[in-house]
Amino acid sequence: MGRVEPLRILALTGVEPAGRPDNTDSIRCRDMAAQALTSLGHTVMSMNIAPEDMEDLPSLKDKILGQRCHVALNFFEGFSTSPEQEVRFASLLEETMPFTGNGAETLGLCLDKETVRKRLMDRSVAVPDGFSVKDPSDPRLKETSFPLFLKPTSEDGSVGIGELSMVSCKDELKKSLIGMLQDFPQGITVESFIDGPEYSVGLLGDYPYRALPVSCIDYGLYPDLPPYLGYDSKWDPASLSYSISPTIGEVAPEKETKILDLARAAGKALDCRGPFRVDMRERDGEFFVLDVNPNPDLNDDSGFLRQCRKAGLDLPELMDGLVRSALVRRLTDMGRETGAFSTDEVQVLEEVLSAWAEAPDQDYSLLIGDGPEGIWGFVVYGRTAMTDFSWDLYWIVVDRDSQGKGRGKRLVKDLESELLSRGDRAIVRVETSGQEAYLYQRDFYRSTGFYECGRIRDFYHSGDDLVVYCRYLDREGL
Repeated sequence: MGRVEPLRILALTGVEPAGRPDNTDSIRCRDMAAQALTSLGHTVMSMNIAPEDMEDLPSLKDKILGQRCHVALNFFEGFSTSPEQEVRFASLLEETMPFTGNGAETLGLCLDKETVRKRLMDRSVAVPDGFSVKDPSDPRLKETSFPLFLKPTSEDGSVGIGELSMVSCKDELKKSLIGMLQDFPQGITVESFIDGPEYSVGLLGDYPYRALPVSCIDYGLYPDLPPYLGYDSKWDPASLSYSISPTIGEVAPEKETKILDLARAAGKALDCRGPFRVDMRERDGEFFVLDVNPNPDLNDDSGFLRQCRKAGLDLPELMDGLVRSALVRRLTDMGRETGAFSTDEVQVLEEVLSAWAEAPDQDYSLLIGDGPEGIWGFVVYGRTAMTDFSWDLYWIVVDRDSQGKGRGKRLVKDLESELLSRGDRAIVRVETSGQEAYLYQRDFYRSTGFYECGRIRDFYHSGDDLVVYCRYLDREGL
């Protein structure tokens, strides 16, 4: 239990024998992120998730909770032969602790490109014409027009995209499908090839998202190279396409507006939360979403980080924002799930927590209640303006399962200790409603040593008073 400045962070990634380059790159990403967060004063612990760990999820949950961290920095993306494990792992984290990145439902959606296609089309988000096949003799293939582009339906990170991906005739199509289905029997997505420039947009936060500067690749500048980026071009320095460098922030304003609107619509359709990336291509002034990547590469030399730096956001600041946003999301949900607050009050709670995340200990400070089972409660408080030793207690929240166990009183005691660690005396003020529905809250404050020191009649509205409680603290009385 204690303040969360700095945070205790658990950095997670998958490790497997003879892992692919994208797997080893996620380890490098985790280590860079850990170093960046450590430079800000946070405590970061790293944990490797092996395939055998995923065979016993209850033990893995206990192992994660045993680290007693506030937030998980999630870089786990499954394993080479089982990318779907990233969905199971995210589901485990949802039961365990706040974590960065997208939730299990969105990760599961984005691992199935056919489902993504249907969801985007249902939400009027433009995608190339196409469908998924598991048989090279699928009758729908007879009606296709060339050129076509092929990619595995259930992979990400450009896995499976290579020299067989682009086809211009029926013979090439059959040969490519036979070859690719051997490696990816779950299915191959066949779609019209959009031959214009390719754009990439990184997005952060919740809808409507913070959009980063748009990246653009004009393949017309590379006439001797394939007009697309495959797996090798992203992970193998020996690939001729590895050196292709997109321009950032040089898209015409009218195009940028269309691109960002489409990217935001795609993210909303898939219930994404940042960081995520949307890739699209242009044809005759129209834009089509090719892919939504819910776990983009966040290495310091990645395209996403180049976009961040263009926006004035460096790696430490990015990672700090991600972990704080994850904590804010979980604490807001905790407040909502207690059932003690109205919809408007929960919205205010989220705004207050977000203000803390933007500037910790400036207007608001945060104290966390946690134990072996994870976070169970929190207090939001802040120094009262233009006073020497007065403080306002804004929010005190205990999750539903922990109520009635004296944990709210523990939070108040810890807050008292925290305030008296900053000075010899303190005054704590808290405001609440005088309505009957808030009797429990008023009784709670009285039971923890607060007394009613003021009341303003009809403050909120007719019949709803503002009630002010105070408590005086000093070292001798603690």
